[in-house]
Amino acid sequence: MRGTSSIIQRMQNRIERTSETHNALQLAQLPLGCRDAVRADNSEFLRSRPSVSAINWYLPSHENPLYAGVFTVLRFASRVAEHGVNTRIVIYDQIESGVATLRRRIESHFPPLAGAVTVSPLRNAVSVATFWKSAYVIAQSSALARYYFIQDYEPLFYPAGTLYGLAEATYRLGLIPIVNTPGLLEFLHSTHGQIGGTSFVPTVDRSVYFPKQRSPSGPLQIVFYGRPGHTRNGFELGIEALKNLKRQYGNRVRVVSAGADWSVREYGLEGVLENRGCLRSAAEVADLYRESDIGLCFMFSKHPSYQPFEMISCGCVVVSNENEATSWFFKDGQNCILAQPTVPDLVEKFRWLIENGDERQRISHEGPLQIASEDWPSIIDGTCVRAGLLTAQHSF
Repeated sequence: MRGTSSIIQRMQNRIERTSETHNALQLAQLPLGCRDAVRADNSEFLRSRPSVSAINWYLPSHENPLYAGVFTVLRFASRVAEHGVNTRIVIYDQIESGVATLRRRIESHFPPLAGAVTVSPLRNAVSVATFWKSAYVIAQSSALARYYFIQDYEPLFYPAGTLYGLAEATYRLGLIPIVNTPGLLEFLHSTHGQIGGTSFVPTVDRSVYFPKQRSPSGPLQIVFYGRPGHTRNGFELGIEALKNLKRQYGNRVRVVSAGADWSVREYGLEGVLENRGCLRSAAEVADLYRESDIGLCFMFSKHPSYQPFEMISCGCVVVSNENEATSWFFKDGQNCILAQPTVPDLVEKFRWLIENGDERQRISHEGPLQIASEDWPSIIDGTCVRAGLLTAQHSF
């Protein structure tokens, strides 16, 4: 049954990727000289630094806009709107009648964006791409300046090939980068010769993600960010390490997975872990992290994702993979435990944490102290001023 399901999933992925490739190729029909024109416009904008009165934020349609990277974009757009900037959330891959549900969800959570969600951009505005496909959209459209809100190295979402190449080429379009984490910006500079741009260090909502004293009794709980549909999260590596760990420690450890809906039975993991799937709220996620002693969270692209920051803030000791692009924050033995991406090394790091309770408590205590102390409004204001989207003329 497991083999049949895997074959069907591979076939579905191939069909979806073929359709995605066709659509992406249509988006990427850049006229000759487009890159030079974009660079010239952006160079003049940065030289003159005019006060920005209108911004179009280009977002793809999303079933759930209230999580992760999409949520961060909406935080920025909402905050800029609070400063009096005319703001549009342009859903570039939908028709107007198709955005009603998305509009309601966004506006209910971000009141400053009421009336802002549409498919039609403002004229005489700055444009901001938020996903690699939207970079092609704004490169070909009229704008006072064109920015690129980058939150991961998106070519790595695909195998080497057409989609990888199209995503990679967006970093050469001359868009002005605003980058989530300094490690990702440094990677773009060194890999693609990006010049300039600004980065920000994300924070967490401390009213939701905070530590509490754990009971010393009962089994140690490990929470696993388990997403089999996202290769960058190393699902296969994680489950092999956790199966090995359960063989060694049995009922001394309890393993809970969260982050995606999938069948424990289909993956042969009965008796190894419980999968709670996609949790309904941030509060539910935070409760799980606070109940857990250790968190296993891989990231094999160039952005660490928010999950380890949230785990650390809840006093959960994170185990993750070594990654030069995230080493600006993650320090082995100080605020987390880093491992080679091999089962023996992961199991050894888990063993060390399980057997050394005092060290585990030390990291659990020190980790939350290293999370950015600024709140999101302060981070957004500083980032947008550095990027040139906000100036002293805007209301602060």
